[in-house]
Amino acid sequence: MTDVVGDRLVPRAGLDRLPAQHRTAVELLLLLSRVSPGPEVGAAAEQVIKEGVDWDFFLAQARRHRVIGLVARNFERLLLWELDAFLYASAETFRAVHLYHQARNATLQRELTEFMPRIAAEVPGVLIRKGLYLAQHIYRDLGSRPMADMDLLMTRRDARRATEILNDLGYAMGDTTPDSRRVEPLPPNEMAFWRMHVNNLPPMFRTTSDPYVREFIVDISVGLFLPRAGFTVPTEEVLGRAVPAHFGDVDILVPAPTDLVLDLCAHLYKESTTLRYLHRLKHQRLIQYCDLRETLARLGGPDFWDRFAALVRQHGVELVAYYALAHLEMLFPGTVPPALLDDWRTGASPTFLDEYATVDLPDPLVWESDFLNRTFAAETRPNLPASSSPV
Repeated sequence: MTDVVGDRLVPRAGLDRLPAQHRTAVELLLLLSRVSPGPEVGAAAEQVIKEGVDWDFFLAQARRHRVIGLVARNFERLLLWELDAFLYASAETFRAVHLYHQARNATLQRELTEFMPRIAAEVPGVLIRKGLYLAQHIYRDLGSRPMADMDLLMTRRDARRATEILNDLGYAMGDTTPDSRRVEPLPPNEMAFWRMHVNNLPPMFRTTSDPYVREFIVDISVGLFLPRAGFTVPTEEVLGRAVPAHFGDVDILVPAPTDLVLDLCAHLYKESTTLRYLHRLKHQRLIQYCDLRETLARLGGPDFWDRFAALVRQHGVELVAYYALAHLEMLFPGTVPPALLDDWRTGASPTFLDEYATVDLPDPLVWESDFLNRTFAAETRPNLPASSSPV
């Protein structure tokens, strides 16, 4: 295993517990899942490739964790293609995914800059979350960070007017048919579930003939946490701290750095502990931790951790920060100050980092495998209890 001091490469504690045939693939995936790999990363990756990599497992994991585009960019940047015959023969697969996401995200960005000026003019507070902001301003490459939809945050009061505007522009709330040609209304029980149990409105769709985007999807969030999660941060406060960011010729509000990191933590916690997301295999994907790591690297100034800790303490969301950032530290050691993790750990149960179904069942369940083994498991269908969610 590589041993380089610093926040780029350090010994990967726990990789020795992975199946032997998968260790080099996982280490290579962690090495290449970063925006700005230095020469020491290239040297370490070269060493791992020469040791031998299970490329079928590597490709399957890169696909599941949604980092193929990022990995492809780094294979290219670090001149690694010709180190292995199988990798060289598979180069077009990696490159094709990167180019696909580049074209798809460019189309999504054009769509966003078309409708956002009108929404912003009529809705007092609205900002864009995650996807496109991360792809353009954090990853700085539209092909490296995939996205499925366009995420907006606003108050529930303002969401009504925003949906009316999107309706005027051809969007409809519901779900698309399998051929993506039309949008069908949701049944009453699903609409009720969205209103009572989810911090988002049902998604809004606009079908398209674009070769890279079968349907435009706008996901309107009205809060950072699920209603039953036991945590809350007033949406008005997040909107009040928003800052402008440039998208093409349009300035659009995005979360302030501390709110962005908290939003990423909240989203990761939700998808990693709630059965409806676990069944869709959205839990603990590497791209979510890359989002956190790269956001911290790009926006985390000298006083960032003090301001972030104050925000976490103000809203009593220490456990959410601990869950997301303790797991981040397991994947990318040296990213989070140990003293903060120790502070946030107070009050957590001994099994907290391995618990799930926290909002689904009276008592949370506990994973049988450790974090790294379940994150990089070859089995893609974990044995889970049924979800009560109708959506």
